[in-house]
Amino acid sequence: MRKTPPETKTTDTLRVASADGAIVAQQWLAAFAPKIRPKLSEFMCDHARSDDGAKIRPFPFQSDMADSFTDPETAQVSVRKSSRIGYSTILQSFVAWRIKYDPARTLIYQPTIDDAEKFSRDDLDPVLQWSVVRTVAQFKPRHSDNQIRAKRYKGGWIQIKGANSPKEFRRVTSDDVFLEECDGYPWASKEEGDPARLAFKRNLTSPRRFSAAGSTPKVKGFSRIDSLFEQGSQEYRYVPCPHCGHMQTLVFGDGTGAGIRWAPKENPTRAWYQCEQGCEIDEAEKPWMDENGEWRAHNPGAFPRHRSFHIWAAYSQHPGAAWLEIAREFMEVRKDPNLLRTFVNQVLGEAWAERGEAPEWQRLYDRREKAMRLGTPPAWAGLLIGAADVQRGGGGRIDMDIWAFGPDKKRAFVERIEVFGPIADKRTWTKLDKEVSREWESEDGRPMRLARVAVDSGDGENTMEIPAIGLKTAVNALIIIGIGGALAPLFAA
Repeated sequence: MRKTPPETKTTDTLRVASADGAIVAQQWLAAFAPKIRPKLSEFMCDHARSDDGAKIRPFPFQSDMADSFTDPETAQVSVRKSSRIGYSTILQSFVAWRIKYDPARTLIYQPTIDDAEKFSRDDLDPVLQWSVVRTVAQFKPRHSDNQIRAKRYKGGWIQIKGANSPKEFRRVTSDDVFLEECDGYPWASKEEGDPARLAFKRNLTSPRRFSAAGSTPKVKGFSRIDSLFEQGSQEYRYVPCPHCGHMQTLVFGDGTGAGIRWAPKENPTRAWYQCEQGCEIDEAEKPWMDENGEWRAHNPGAFPRHRSFHIWAAYSQHPGAAWLEIAREFMEVRKDPNLLRTFVNQVLGEAWAERGEAPEWQRLYDRREKAMRLGTPPAWAGLLIGAADVQRGGGGRIDMDIWAFGPDKKRAFVERIEVFGPIADKRTWTKLDKEVSREWESEDGRPMRLARVAVDSGDGENTMEIPAIGLKTAVNALIIIGIGGALAPLFAA
């Protein structure tokens, strides 16, 4: 037998060791390499499934909205919408994307607890069985981690809550907050405040917070999604005319200019879109128009941090949203105000405004100043004051309203802060101290701090305990007892 020289064995050993070392190095580098997280639109194309298991391919207008959910520069998304545009599919896909690529604490608020349970069974549970989700998480039936309204997985959880119960907003902190059909939430109560605002506060302390709201608007002047849309980037979908190339938004129209047209008038059998330049556009051109369309912000100052979109049924390529179907639906409801209101909300994606002389609230609303961003003092603010109220219900709570004051007796509400905990517990006041010591940035970029804070101790239980606990912040704090009634003095000893 021929023997291998010793020097050859040594060389071969070094080569093997070198190769093994290279493999180990590659594996080590791969372990620490940043995870590649696809855009949500790409994720939907690859993994989203309909109820029958078929692949879901988002329409172009949906893709751009979906990608805002996974854009690290975007902290909030608001969608003022009609039905039949697929917003729920975007939300469902984002939940699956979260579980796969970026686990988080997720809160989803539905109008009622019944709605929350229905959403969980009909919309969320099927998503949790998608193949891409099952590669990282198993949601087994009758398991403690898979309850109707609470799902837990490695690194995160999902809770689905109803906005009609005050307790659904207590003792929970999240990273994501989603408001589903927020115009259907009950109105604020004196004790608890507006449900939508309470919900958005659930993730204020998260370093990676993300919030989204999608809703069909209801009544003009009382629409939460209208207000959120106005606070955001106010993006509308512009599409080109296939004949002249003119970019425009699609509108229903009034029959005299751009908009949906149909014939015969009383019993439509054909519909088309009238371009702003007079061209007649056939329904078959809609996919091409959407493919070449783009979102344009009417309030670019809010882009990209708060992106808000308006979208209605005319853009959708679902058969039930064809222009002919929209025309027929309008002809059926046009003479009945109640049915027409549903058409305006559900098809046009617009808030309903009563005809005739505007009511008092409408005249006041029309005279309003430009909407101020929550938590941001106006540019004219010269002084910030905190007014705290002690609440003994629900285990104890301190509510503090922040008010801005300026020239000519101007004042504006800036923000409400809630601190939970027993009033007699010093730790509760330590948490309030942190809030009182915060710094706010005004609309014109000035840093502002509270000049004074007053604490109303007259809850009938903790009046004598509060002065002993007190606030340790440098802010000048006053302990007061509120006096109600029309004849109450402005000041009392």
